[in-house]
Amino acid sequence: MQDIGKINMIYAKAFRRPFFTSLAKGEDVSHVFSFFKDYISDDKSYTVREIFDFLFEMLRKNYRNEYVYKSAIINKIIFGRHSPKTSSSSIELHVSNSIVDVAVFNGHSTAYEIKTEFDSPKRLATQTIDYLDVFEKTYIVTHPDFADKYGSLNLPNVGVLVLSKKDSFSVIKEAETNLENIKLDKVFSVLRRDEYVSIIEDYISKKISMPNGLIHDFCKDVFLSMPLTVANGYFISAMKKRATDKDFIDYLYSLPASLRALGYATPLSKKQKDYLINLMDSKIEI
Repeated sequence: MQDIGKINMIYAKAFRRPFFTSLAKGEDVSHVFSFFKDYISDDKSYTVREIFDFLFEMLRKNYRNEYVYKSAIINKIIFGRHSPKTSSSSIELHVSNSIVDVAVFNGHSTAYEIKTEFDSPKRLATQTIDYLDVFEKTYIVTHPDFADKYGSLNLPNVGVLVLSKKDSFSVIKEAETNLENIKLDKVFSVLRRDEYVSIIEDYISKKISMPNGLIHDFCKDVFLSMPLTVANGYFISAMKKRATDKDFIDYLYSLPASLRALGYATPLSKKQKDYLINLMDSKIEI
């Protein structure tokens, strides 16, 4: 009998960025998927889409790792409760000394920190402090068996969600609005150069004309001088623009639902995205 833990890790491999990137870069599909040959029951041809759907279903049923939670957040919140046209997500977003598992931007900013049954709460206190410096709301997302454990932690303003076996979310503790505690210097550090330059030029109503070495500090000073709600509004708008253009949304809709989280998480060129879209319905034998 094969080791169940090993099989689960093999299923999980299909939903990691290096594997997804290798497909986008044109590696031989049959060769790439041959790794899973012993774990797919029938000896017949499948589309790439069907293989991913099968592998994800096995993962969802048998090994609810972090990717299963990320996928549920993307599909239930971005594609379910909201719309990818008006809401965007950043996967594994660097914020101060932490990395947010899933950040969602619509009219507000929300951080989702995933704690599966396999995770430890060890760094949670420092992680949530970093998130509360930047986001209006912060949630811990966990397994139903750990709802009481995380719900009882003394983490002011932090909410708790649980993900059921049927992939529905339940609120155990509602997140409190945290807007007044946001620190603009921490928010500014999340922005890319082109984003903060565009924000400041819009705010001061003129183009920035100064040596490159001075632009960062100038923009930061202006950003920190803004009223909190104005600066936060600019931040949310910039983060939404990262993933709400039509081409990107069309690309996400062309992927199976199981790959949307990877779609957000994996930077690819337009050529690579187009290649993946065409690849999804290709039949292969493994």
